[in-house]
Amino acid sequence: MKKSKTLRISEVVEQMFKEEPEYQAQIFAQTIAKSLPEVLGTYYQFVDKITLAEDLLYIYVKSPAAKQAFGQNAKSICERINDKLSSKGISLCEVRIL
Repeated sequence: MKKSKTLRISEVVEQMFKEEPEYQAQIFAQTIAKSLPEVLGTYYQFVDKITLAEDLLYIYVKSPAAKQAFGQNAKSICERINDKLSSKGISLCEVRIL
């Protein structure tokens, strides 16, 4: 019987991310989605959906008034998300409100 090398879970995950980078993007998007209610507070009720492309977060908003309020605060939203996720080694370049 041939012995195989024992790997740590972190090594397996790291290897998986190298082979399939879309997995890392999906986990990144889910991590951001979980943190948004806390970051946005009561404004989260106006979020219709979010998408992530590279290091850009797109937040789709239901009402024009909320869209304007979000647009004025896009930079601070990005900073709060980055602060929240910095411990996980995740950072966004920009947040766009649509």
